[in-house]
Amino acid sequence: MAVVNGTPEFFDSKEAEFADLQVRIAGVRLISLQGLMCGISQEKEYLHGEGDNVIGIQRGNRVPKGKINIFKVALDQLNRAAIAAGGRDVLDLEFDIVAAWRAASDGTRPLNIYTLVKCQITEYEIGVMQGDKKVPVELPIMFKNLAIT
Repeated sequence: MAVVNGTPEFFDSKEAEFADLQVRIAGVRLISLQGLMCGISQEKEYLHGEGDNVIGIQRGNRVPKGKINIFKVALDQLNRAAIAAGGRDVLDLEFDIVAAWRAASDGTRPLNIYTLVKCQITEYEIGVMQGDKKVPVELPIMFKNLAIT
């Protein structure tokens, strides 16, 4: 492990596992989480000048995107919270999602926290078939910012 300006830099560290992840939505731990995806994309295009070679890359808007996968029971709880807050369903909620990956006990991986700020669910759909043992639900989300600490 290298140290830069007194801060350890982690190379060849143990990969984070789903078992190391703890997620809270609006401060409440989500134990029925089945998946979390989040990221940021940024508009980019080549800048051309004299001749036919690229002279730069222009950057535009940054757009956060993501989704969470939960079971129907968690969706039901979110819908009840929305109704209690005066909304119609989960689409009326705004909340933060905090995803924390535990630090490795052997010191090879630091604690990582991703905070999805001011999330809103854009749609939901429930489907169940005869014989299903569980009802997974995918919830696409929009959020204002992804803070990584």
